[in-house]
Amino acid sequence: MKSGNVKIEIVGTQVMGTEQDETFVTAEGIYEREQDVVTVRYIEKIEESLEIQNRIRLQGNGVTISKRGAIVSDMHFASGEQSEVAYQTPYGTIPMEIRCRNVSIKEEEQSCNIEVEYALYSGGELVSECHTKIGIISI
Repeated sequence: MKSGNVKIEIVGTQVMGTEQDETFVTAEGIYEREQDVVTVRYIEKIEESLEIQNRIRLQGNGVTISKRGAIVSDMHFASGEQSEVAYQTPYGTIPMEIRCRNVSIKEEEQSCNIEVEYALYSGGELVSECHTKIGIISI
């Protein structure tokens, strides 16, 4: 995929016990490739006055999602790996652990599809089972 403007569609599914929650994000952004590193930047509007600047970074078989603004976090995903993240919200910082089961990255000429399956823990307790699909399409 070539550098340029893109449309980003994200579907996140979280299962917490018997409850399931889905989030949907659609935005336009910039796709950049520099050697073996892909960076996608976009702005997510939560409310009229609240924005989150997002960066998705693909390097090797891993994905890092960084957020700045109303929420601050740097979440790294690589198949079979665990990582820690300090998830900062307007209500305080929540220390979390990510246990990533699988990362799939499929890059084609006009699109890139990313799927991440992971479990999210806080204080050693399972918070949710998560599945995130990210679709990136050249526009």
